[in-house]
Amino acid sequence: MPDEYFPWIRAILSASAAGLVYLSRPFLSKLLFLFLAVAGLWAFTNFGRFHTPLNEKIHYWDSFHYFLGAKYFDELHYSGLYSSAVIAGKEQGVFGTVASFRDQRSYKVLPVALIDPTKVMSRFTPERWREFKHDVLFFVRQSGRPDEAWQRLFLDHGYNAPPLKSKIMSFILNAAQLSEGFLNFIVAIDYFLMLALIVSASLFLGAGPAMLCTSAFSLNALAPFDFTFGSVLRYDWYLFLGMALIALSKRRDALSGVLFAVSTHCRIFPLMLTLPVALHLIKHKERLAKFLLGFLAAGVLGVIPALFSPSGVSLYFEFAEKMQVHREQVYSNTIGMKQLALIDTLSLTEDPAPTAQAEIARRIKQRSEAAEGLGILFALCALIAAIAGKCLLSVVITGCFLVFTLIGPVNYYYAFLAFLPLIAWADDRPVGRAICAMVFLAFFLLHLAQYYFSSLLSQSVVSSFIVFALLLVAQVLLLRREGEADTGSIEAFSRSAKKQPQDQRPS
Repeated sequence: MPDEYFPWIRAILSASAAGLVYLSRPFLSKLLFLFLAVAGLWAFTNFGRFHTPLNEKIHYWDSFHYFLGAKYFDELHYSGLYSSAVIAGKEQGVFGTVASFRDQRSYKVLPVALIDPTKVMSRFTPERWREFKHDVLFFVRQSGRPDEAWQRLFLDHGYNAPPLKSKIMSFILNAAQLSEGFLNFIVAIDYFLMLALIVSASLFLGAGPAMLCTSAFSLNALAPFDFTFGSVLRYDWYLFLGMALIALSKRRDALSGVLFAVSTHCRIFPLMLTLPVALHLIKHKERLAKFLLGFLAAGVLGVIPALFSPSGVSLYFEFAEKMQVHREQVYSNTIGMKQLALIDTLSLTEDPAPTAQAEIARRIKQRSEAAEGLGILFALCALIAAIAGKCLLSVVITGCFLVFTLIGPVNYYYAFLAFLPLIAWADDRPVGRAICAMVFLAFFLLHLAQYYFSSLLSQSVVSSFIVFALLLVAQVLLLRREGEADTGSIEAFSRSAKKQPQDQRPS
C-alpha cells in the first residue's frame, strides 16, 4: 500500500468512528468498537509496516537517545550524550563526516572540533568507556544509517527524562549487555504497558470504554507510531496516568494520587492534570486528603533515590535548567497556545525562502509573551470550571486545557486525548457520547491537516487550533449540561459502576 494513502485511510477510520460512536446502539456497540479498536491498531502500526520505509520495528533514532542516555546517566547526565557519542564513534572510524552537534546546555550548534576528548573520557571509567563505545557502534551498525543521518541526529535535543525515571532505567539497562535480543525485549515493554491499560480499563470501566480508548489512541494524528513508539519506555507515563484516572473513577483516591505522582516522575506535564483533580476534590475534604497524601508520599519517595546518587539534588537543578532551555526554543511540532498566535503565518510556513523563515522567527519572538499571557488567562478560566464542574470528564478536559495553554508540549504527548473517550463513554450520558464523537471528528480534521499542509510548522499551527476548539467546545458543552442532573459526578460515576451488573454497563 503506498504511503500517501495512509492519511486518507486513517481519516476515513476516524470519521467512521465519530459516526458510529454518536449513532451506536447497545446491542451493536461492542462489536463496532471492537472493529474500531482492531482497525485502529492496524492503522497505528502503519498497516503492519511499522517504521517506514525500512519496515523496522525499532525506532533507532529515539532508542539511541533513551537507551544510551538512561544507561549511562551517571556519566552523561543531561549534557554529555552527543559530545561523548561523537568521540566514541570517531575512535571507531564512524561519524567521519559529522561536523557539528547541539550543545545540550545552551542548545547552540557547535563544531565537533570544540569537543575535548580527554574531558569526555574523564566522565567514564576505562571499562565503562569501552562498553559505551560498543553500544554506540551497535546502534550505528543496527540502524544502517549513513553519516548524513547521524549528523541530523546530533542536531536533535538530547535526552530529557526526569531523574527518577533515569535512575530506574539505568538500573534496568545495565542488567545485561546491549544486543539485538535485549533491545527488542526493552522495546516490547511499551506494548505490554498498552495491553495492561486496555485490560485494566476493561475490568473496571467496561469493554466499551476500553476499546474506544484504544481506538482513540491508535487514530490520534498527533501521536503516530513513527514518533516514539518502538523506543525505550516512552509510554510509561501513559499507563500510570490512565490508571490514575481509572482509580479516581472508582473512588480509590490515595491510589489515584500515587499513580498521578508516578506519572509525573515519568514526564512532568501530567502534573497539569493533577491540579484540577485536587481543586475538584476541595468540596470533599476526606477524599482530597487521601488524594494529596498518596500524591505527596509517592512524590517525595520518588525523589529519594536520586538524592542518594553521587550527584544528589544537583540532578534536579540540572534537569530544571535543561527544561528551561528546552522550553525557550521554538519547535515545528509543538501543540499549544503559542502556535495559535501564528495562525496568520500559514502562507509563510509553506515558503522555504529565507525571508519567509526570518519573518516567522520575528513574529514568534514578538508574540510569545502575549501567547503566554493569554494561555494563563484561559488556564485560570479552566481551573474555575474544574472547581465548578460536577463530573470527572470536566476535570480531565480541564487538565488537557492546562497542558495546552501552559506547557504546549510536542505533538506525541497528546496521546492523553485518548482518555477523553475512555471517561466520556463510561460517564453514560448523551453529552459523553457527543464528546466521544467530537474527539474522533477532531482526529479526522487533524489527519486532513497533515495531508494538506506540507510543512511541520503549518501542521502544528492548524492542529493547535483544532485541539483548542475541541477542548473549548467540550468544556462549554459540559458546563451547560451539568445542571441537568448529578449523574456525571465522580461520586455518581462510582456508584453507578458498582450498582450496574457487568453486562449492563456502558459498552
